[in-house]
Amino acid sequence: MKEAAVHPASAFYHPTLCEFLLRYDDVWNLDTPEQVFLQSIYEAGATLGQRDREELERERWYQASKK
Repeated sequence: MKEAAVHPASAFYHPTLCEFLLRYDDVWNLDTPEQVFLQSIYEAGATLGQRDREELERERWYQASKK
């Protein structure tokens, strides 16, 4: 299975909450923390879930889901 990394490096997995977190203070030290963090969470989930990224990111699927 492929490895998945969550960014920025200060993000961490909280086993009790069963989710990845990014501390408030760390957010202030990054230019675009939410974009970096959320994109890396998405990529890690897609990789670990062995999902077809190309299929997930097709524009046609996205538009169909909005109907």
